[in-house]
Amino acid sequence: MLVYIIPKYREGMGDCTLVNIKSDEIVLSKNIRYSLRHLAKDYGQDLKELKYKCSRITGLGKLSPIAFSIDCILVPVKVRLPRVHRDGGYGYVNIFCIEQIHDNFILLNNGNKIFFVENKRNIIKRINIAKNLSSTILKSEFKNIASILDEVLKLNDKLETILLKRSISRRDLDDRHRGRC
Repeated sequence: MLVYIIPKYREGMGDCTLVNIKSDEIVLSKNIRYSLRHLAKDYGQDLKELKYKCSRITGLGKLSPIAFSIDCILVPVKVRLPRVHRDGGYGYVNIFCIEQIHDNFILLNNGNKIFFVENKRNIIKRINIAKNLSSTILKSEFKNIASILDEVLKLNDKLETILLKRSISRRDLDDRHRGRC
């Protein structure tokens, strides 16, 4: 499970990305935008389309949470002040891994701390919106499952009808064949 993905400046590497998956921290030499794009590909999603859908549901625009799956909804958190225009300042934290929010850091379930440089109220607001996004996604998944189940039941009824007609027509053929002999 993805815990967080945040941009960092590293000595000798420059702009890189820290990715924490199941408490294993990986340092990627790529920027946050590249890392998010490839993370989306790992989930079989297009990042632009995913951000567009999530922003339409939440109404937040660029700072909308990103829902890769039901158990991976990332909320944006400003973790640094960018040195250069194209450097990202926002990292993303999985809402299901957040234990507590303090004045200047987020405490995660695995004991890690993510320090941030923005107002605590903004983060709490985005987390609550992300939780609503989670329930919206669950509702839509249940609707999709229910519609698929309805289609399966309809197809099953059609199949039973076809098999019943075939068995009746075969009996008629067998009866006709016996009558001729």
